[in-house]
Amino acid sequence: SNEAFNNRFNSLSFDRSNTNLKALVKPNDNIGPIQAEKEVYVQGSSGLATKIEFPFLKNLAKDGNVAINKVELLLKPNKVQSGIFPTITLNLILPNTTNIKIPLRTATGELSALPAEGAQTAQFAIYNSTKDEYSFNITSYVQQILLGNLENNGLFITSGPDFRLNRLILNKNTIKMRVFY
Repeated sequence: SNEAFNNRFNSLSFDRSNTNLKALVKPNDNIGPIQAEKEVYVQGSSGLATKIEFPFLKNLAKDGNVAINKVELLLKPNKVQSGIFPTITLNLILPNTTNIKIPLRTATGELSALPAEGAQTAQFAIYNSTKDEYSFNITSYVQQILLGNLENNGLFITSGPDFRLNRLILNKNTIKMRVFY
């Protein structure tokens, strides 16, 4: 029977002991921005994600209500190392409301992704090799924070549903939020 050939077992382990990520030992461990130095990381199937925060977001509305037309989050990967390819897709995950250091999960245990603009489905960013970046439209997310309907607890950047071990290294200085208002 062909059924016997379809059975698979995969076991992944990661040795981060000699890296900037050596403090990440158990699930839900995290390191602060100073420990991360200049680079932040995302790696599919390893549970490695980066949390991005927007501490000055409310300054957009410091003089009263503001009409936001569009907000983009742009992520530019570091140069690709030989033989190591960046993850194809990324998504943004909302933080847990009771412990903002871990991602929010649905009742079924799935990560709670930021919805695409005007939709109920998860938003994904596909690597654009022409622009050398990933781009998210986070307009509704920012507007909800400015209106006081959502806490400004940041977002987790994770690999998309491609289930590959590709990794992504981002330079913290090249992560940008572009606001049109």
